[in-house]
Order: sequence, then structure tokens, then C-alpha cells
Amino acid sequence: MVREGALEAVLPDGRRLAIGDGSPPRVVVAVRDPVWLARIILNPEVVVGHMVLQLQLAKKIDAVPLTRSYIESSERDLVTMWRSAA
Repeated sequence: MVREGALEAVLPDGRRLAIGDGSPPRVVVAVRDPVWLARIILNPEVVVGHMVLQLQLAKKIDAVPLTRSYIESSERDLVTMWRSAA
């Protein structure tokens, strides 16, 4: 996914993952929630796009409840999917 530049991901357990060729621009992202990490791994383009949209919506006070509801619903769906796969 990262062809040029450097992306460093800080995982929920504190480990760091370096992606890219190491050249500028450099970006560091901390993913503190294991559920979000799983969502990113399963479908990175869609989930990262959703995250950007969520952040843009969260800037509008009237959109925050909708955003929270979407996140809670998505997390429940992911947990259900994981449990059924186990």
C-alpha cells in the first residue's frame, strides 16, 4: 500500500511496524484499539476511508452520535464474525 514514504504503525500492544521505503514524507499512526486494527487488516482501503470520513463527521457536533453508533455497530459485527470463524 505504501510505495513511497514511510508509515510507522504503533500497534495496541506497543509494537511498531514500519511500512514503506523510509523516505519522506513520514507518518506515524497509533492504533490503540485491537478491533480497529483487525478491521484495518481485513479491509484496509475501505476501513481507512471510513476512518477519514468518521473524523470529518466527528468535527460536526450533530454528527457525533451517528458516528458513535456506526462504530459500535461495526465492532459488534466484527466480534460476531470472529466468534463464528473460531
